[in-house]
Amino acid sequence: MSALRSIHSSFIRLNIELNVGVEGFNEQTEAISLIGKGQYLKVLNLPLFKKIFTDNSEIKHIIAKYTQQSSTSALVVLDLVNHIIMQLSKNLESFSPEVVKTTVLILGVVFLQLFLQENFTGPSIPFENEKLPLGILRDLLKLNKEASTHILSVGGETAYELMGSPILLVLSVKILEEVSGSSVSVLSKDFIDMDSETFISKCNIVTNPDVVHSSIQWWKSRAYMVFASVLTGEVSLLTLLPIKLLTPNIVSTLIDLQNKNSPENQEILVLYQLESASVNFSAGVDNSVKDALAKAKTASGLQLILTGCKAKRTKFQQTGNHALLVLAKSQDEFLRSTSSDELSCESPEELQLNDEVLLERPYYEPLEEENTLESEEKDSKRVKIDFSFEPILGSEEDSEVKLLPIALNDDEIPPVLKSLDPNNQPQLASLDMAQLLMRLIFIRENTPSNSAMVESELMALVQRITNSKNVNWTIFSKSLWERSLLEASKAKTIERGVLQMQVLVEDLGMNSVKTRMFGQSGDKQNFLQALIDPDNFQVTSNAARLKYIFQLPLTPRWALDSLLAEKLMSIGVIKSALQIYERLNLSVDAALCYALTGDEAQAEKILVERIAAHPSDARALSVLGDVKQSPELWLKSWEVGKYSKAKVSLGKYYYQPPKDSGLTKDLSAAIGHIFDALTRNPVDFETWFFYGCMGIEASNWNLAAEAFTRCVSIDNSSPQSWSNLASALIKLDKNKEAFSSLKSAIRTSQDKKVSSKIWDNFLIVAAKLSDWTSVLLASRELLTLRSNSKSSEEIVDLPVVEKLVQVLLESPYPGSEDSMDYFQKSCVDFICTMLPQVINNSDRSWRIVSRVELWRKRPWMALECNEKAYRAAVNNPELEFNETAWKTAVDACADLVAAFESLGELPGKHGADDLVCKDWKYKAKMTVRSLMSKGKSAWEDSEGWNVLQELKNSLMS
Repeated sequence: MSALRSIHSSFIRLNIELNVGVEGFNEQTEAISLIGKGQYLKVLNLPLFKKIFTDNSEIKHIIAKYTQQSSTSALVVLDLVNHIIMQLSKNLESFSPEVVKTTVLILGVVFLQLFLQENFTGPSIPFENEKLPLGILRDLLKLNKEASTHILSVGGETAYELMGSPILLVLSVKILEEVSGSSVSVLSKDFIDMDSETFISKCNIVTNPDVVHSSIQWWKSRAYMVFASVLTGEVSLLTLLPIKLLTPNIVSTLIDLQNKNSPENQEILVLYQLESASVNFSAGVDNSVKDALAKAKTASGLQLILTGCKAKRTKFQQTGNHALLVLAKSQDEFLRSTSSDELSCESPEELQLNDEVLLERPYYEPLEEENTLESEEKDSKRVKIDFSFEPILGSEEDSEVKLLPIALNDDEIPPVLKSLDPNNQPQLASLDMAQLLMRLIFIRENTPSNSAMVESELMALVQRITNSKNVNWTIFSKSLWERSLLEASKAKTIERGVLQMQVLVEDLGMNSVKTRMFGQSGDKQNFLQALIDPDNFQVTSNAARLKYIFQLPLTPRWALDSLLAEKLMSIGVIKSALQIYERLNLSVDAALCYALTGDEAQAEKILVERIAAHPSDARALSVLGDVKQSPELWLKSWEVGKYSKAKVSLGKYYYQPPKDSGLTKDLSAAIGHIFDALTRNPVDFETWFFYGCMGIEASNWNLAAEAFTRCVSIDNSSPQSWSNLASALIKLDKNKEAFSSLKSAIRTSQDKKVSSKIWDNFLIVAAKLSDWTSVLLASRELLTLRSNSKSSEEIVDLPVVEKLVQVLLESPYPGSEDSMDYFQKSCVDFICTMLPQVINNSDRSWRIVSRVELWRKRPWMALECNEKAYRAAVNNPELEFNETAWKTAVDACADLVAAFESLGELPGKHGADDLVCKDWKYKAKMTVRSLMSKGKSAWEDSEGWNVLQELKNSLMS
């Protein structure tokens, strides 16, 4: 079992050297090594694989039988593939189950790697060359290409029509599904008809798989990610399946527990975390991406920090200006162990700026040196690998720090990083570079565009990779692409940015020889020679290109060309962008391009022509529906391909019908359509949010609670989702759950302004739960937020404040301010300091403050607050005509007289013989007389007047 584990571990890592032998697995071991070396055709010509596939007479007969048919439709091609796989199983009947599964898996992976090379990384394979030893594969590649492309069009999304050799992906996916024991296929009608949960339950995703099945699930996850990337749009279930397949248990099975901290274990764990980040990124599950990247960093021992330093950016600068810098260093042992398996390949051409002013790269001034012995010893030790697979992120703030740690000053830079030369940092392990690149892509996709600070951070990250030496081809080309996107948004670097994107597109072979702007690399010629004469080449250049392709988001080469068109569109080069779309035969994208420029007639014409040629293109139908605002086209799109965006458009249409439609809002219909969309795309955050908002509007609190629960499970950093979830839970009388949601809403709003509505709900629920510390916190925040309001009733909820004072007064005063607990200190500060600063015209507020001052053994302040309460009441402009205002003033007067009587002769503020109010009786009389004078004309003989008369008489006696 240990040797078998080592074989499959090497297979996952695409290791080129396997120094292990297992009885009955000799050819499989050789095949896995050849796959790592990029010699896929050589695998197909090993004796075992020639016998069971490449030169197998039964499979030849099956193919001949199908090719004789007059029409090779998608169903016919799919049936042919199924029969080939059945024959493969028969050809291996004499072998053990482990050998059979491993052999079939290898065959599926060979087809997958050939497809990736043809459509993602290059160099292109000249399958038409008769010298290539293709065997049966040549006949399969001659099958109807359109039929194979149609097989790969699922979930309302079409596969790219001009992709190379789509039958290879069909074979790979079907083989991996068959060897995994799945009873359903993403290529079958079941994929459209079944709901997500039912389909996943039939995929035979094993909870505790053995070594072979773990390897199968991992490669199946990779195949599904490739499949998802060749579609014109996102199919939610197809992006969800890799997450379900790529479970921690498969890694635990492939790890050698007897030698836990081995380099092989460390590498496979880092691979797992990076691929987990990649698949979750594709599915839009942001929190899982952060968690996976944090664990990848821990597993590899990467030391990383973003800091500031001074740098010169122009040729004529005498002193440096402030700039951002990423310092990164790989763990020494991890770098050594992974570098020994690195593959060489000619890197893409990196264009120079050739600017008269700007330097090619910034020159950084040295940091303070602090290369201590302690830091060196710390780095020389092996990283203790964590195999728990538990989330390591505590709070949202922690996750952001772990995504890109920041040092605000020199003291926060780890010594081992502070000692680095910023202009000549040490070599990084390729997987550590992939980590940096994945962080860059994630930050770019989840931060506001056109932010100068964010772009500076991203440029610092990408420069740490592009300024390195001996960078893997895939990582380097992806880094150049990301740098180009950043440079293309700046006037001084836009030319290089766009031209560099053109170089990368051409390097992948998207342009013909006639339209190339830049020279062709020597890799392609060397690769062709290696295909024809494989014995003279140990490792081919394609191996380096495919080594780390699964650890980064997958982008087929036509998608890069399409992204180049988008960039050209954004800078106003419309004609060139349209030429790219037309060359790529991306009719829908070309139509959208025309629509964005205001030429909706041309957009409609292109879409109509597309639908006439491809009546089952659900995306084209839906986009045409968007252009024409036609519910019939959206319904047809849903009918032919269950295209979720069509249902979203229908939902929005009925929620807010166009004025010329003659319709009124139909909330019930809108909810129904959005529900249908979510059955096909259950990880669409924006659609769930819209669904929840409609639930609130319809007072369907269960629907709203479910919707916003889904929202926070997809992105738990959305304060609006947490707040809306809490609102729904409050209506359902689930106060504890609502309180927890409100806490999350506040936590995720730390960098933003928390709305008063969130604090209002927080206060209400906390009061229901008798959590008075939280009530106090909410009251303080609301007081700050509403301090500019005119009305005191709008600033603070006085009944709540009175309840807080009641809770405070339940405990005796501890004797001094220092002896008070947190609640008491905070409450006293709130009542006696914060409240008077913003509320000075409310008699009720001042009486509240008076009670607290009396509790604090400060009678002089209590009396002063009663005086202020009285002044607030008698200065009410409605006093002469509003009886309520008159009664309030009388009550305030009575309270003040009572305060004079009870507090006047108590010891005063300064001690000794000092009293609170020596002439309290005189002041009390004057207070009563003053109010009687004000109210005589309007309120004489009223009930309040009689009260004042009694007070006057009592003071005279």
